[in-house]
Amino acid sequence: MNIFGHLRVWISVLMLLVIALPALVPADQVARRVHEEAAWATEAFGQERMNRIVERANGAWHASIVSSGLQGAISSKPETEGGSGVQQGLRRSMGALYDMTSGYLASLSNQLYAVFLRGAILVEWFSVIGVFLAAACVDGYTKRRVKIATGGLSSPVMFSWASHAMIAIALSPFVYILIPVAVSPTFMPWWAMVIALPLSLAITNAVRIR
Repeated sequence: MNIFGHLRVWISVLMLLVIALPALVPADQVARRVHEEAAWATEAFGQERMNRIVERANGAWHASIVSSGLQGAISSKPETEGGSGVQQGLRRSMGALYDMTSGYLASLSNQLYAVFLRGAILVEWFSVIGVFLAAACVDGYTKRRVKIATGGLSSPVMFSWASHAMIAIALSPFVYILIPVAVSPTFMPWWAMVIALPLSLAITNAVRIR
């Protein structure tokens, strides 16, 4: 499977997680996880930067949930009493449908907020570790230039290994924003150090396209 094939598989898995997780994890459990991770992030970033993270997450959540009408669908239960005959049957069926779907929608709403909060945390981290990743890119590019200037050959095997490892590691933060368990945001500096090696190796051994 080539690189684009791996990307398609990962994207498909992530989309399935977005749809399936709200049906498996109760809304109150997601809310507890959000509060726990917010406390961890406050310890890592400080209150001032955490306020910026929360503001960013709240804006994304409001645009996607409140403005789209999903929040109204969760909070507005249809009328189930009154009427007669067919009208009464329709109202009761709507009430039963609401009872079946409201829990899922509430969990979906909380899960989306958790996704936005984690996404905002990642953005804040990249403002810090982005310099380190840029340095890894410069390191790989410099080694590649030296290899070309001295007549060295790129290793297709090393490039293939490094690029596949880099894709798997690079997509792990997107898995992080969806998994239904509490994860400390302080894993990101370690993630940056792990991805730096295959990133540099992939650039060093990139095949020249003529």
